Amino acid sequence: MLELFKKSFGIYKDNFKLLFMLSLFNSLFNILHDFLFLYKNYKYIKALYITSSLLTLIISDIIFIMTIYAISTQHSKKNIPELICKGKERFWRLVGTEIKILFYGILFFLLFIPIYFLLKIIKLPFNYITLISCIITIIAIYLEAQFIFAQLAAILEDKNIKPFKRNAKLVKGNFKNLFMLALITAVCYIPFRIINICLPDASLLKFSMQLIAQLLICSFYPFIYAYSVIIYEETLNKTK
Repeated sequence: MLELFKKSFGIYKDNFKLLFMLSLFNSLFNILHDFLFLYKNYKYIKALYITSSLLTLIISDIIFIMTIYAISTQHSKKNIPELICKGKERFWRLVGTEIKILFYGILFFLLFIPIYFLLKIIKLPFNYITLISCIITIIAIYLEAQFIFAQLAAILEDKNIKPFKRNAKLVKGNFKNLFMLALITAVCYIPFRIINICLPDASLLKFSMQLIAQLLICSFYPFIYAYSVIIYEETLNKTK
C-alpha cells in the first residue's frame, strides 16, 4: 500500500500543473453553480441555475475523463486537445456507467426505507433528516468504493470490455483500500457541506466556505484519482 501511495504521489507531483488546471476549470463551474444557488429564488437566476446544474454535470464528467487520461501510465495524454478529444469520446460511455451505479444506489436506499419507518414507529429520539443524510452518505461511500473501477474501465478500456465485469474482477482484493480512500475523501469534504447547510442562504460566509471547499478539491482530488488509477492498473497487470 505504501509503495502504491508513493507511486501515486510521484505521478500527482509530476503532473500537478495540468491536474490542478483541470480541477480548477471544473471548480469554476461549481463555484458559479454555488453562487447561482444562493440567488436561485429570483426569476431569471432560477433559469440560469437549472442550466448551470446540467452544464456542471457535463463538464465534471468530461474533466474527470481528461484527468484520468492525464494520470494513466498506460494511456497517458498530456496535451489539452488530446484530452478534450478523449473527454468527448468517452463521455456517453461514462454516463451510461454512472446511471447504472445510480440505479444500484436507489436500490440500496430502498432497502433502508423499512428501517426508517420502523424507527419512526418506535419513536426513537433521532433527527430523521440527519439519519437519512447519514444513510445516503454511507451508500455513496460504499458505491464509490465498489464501482470506481467500473468508471475507470468505461474511460480507459476498449468498448468491447464490459465495465462492470472488469470491475467485479478487480475490486475483489482491493475493496478495503478503495473503501478507505472513499471514506477519507468524504471525511475531508463532508464538514464543508454540513457547515453550508447550517449557514443562511445568500450569505458571504456560505459562499466563502464553498469557495474554500472547491480550492481544496482542486489540490486533493487529483491525488485521489491518481491513487485509484494506479491501483486499477497494478491490479489489471497482475491479472493478465
